Amino acid sequence: MNRQPRILIVDDDKNVVESVKIVLETIDKNYDIDTAYDGITASVKLFDFQPDLVILDIEMPGQSGAGVCKQIKMHRHLENTKILILTGNKHRISEMISLGADTALVKPMDIRDLEHLVTSLLHRQCA
Repeated sequence: MNRQPRILIVDDDKNVVESVKIVLETIDKNYDIDTAYDGITASVKLFDFQPDLVILDIEMPGQSGAGVCKQIKMHRHLENTKILILTGNKHRISEMISLGADTALVKPMDIRDLEHLVTSLLHRQCA
């Protein structure tokens, strides 16, 4: 059984979450999208939702994006989950890549870049 790609958007800024969600829905209305506004909620949703792609902010209350990234890479059943960092702090991108993130965008993001990266990451994940 083929399921629709699952995407978890994690950012403490609700406007960013909604903007990303709108962009994703314009790419493909069939994406199964869930959201979290902090790292702790994201950690729970990782196991319940089992996303194919996590779009992840770095600096959040509770647990940082770095903690979420480490958690994804630590669990075998999430080993194919792709991670796209979406951050306002470009100085931490290399740290996140070293923790296992696949790629990153700096806020404010270019919508075309987001579309391209999401499509590319999901294609690699499903291939």
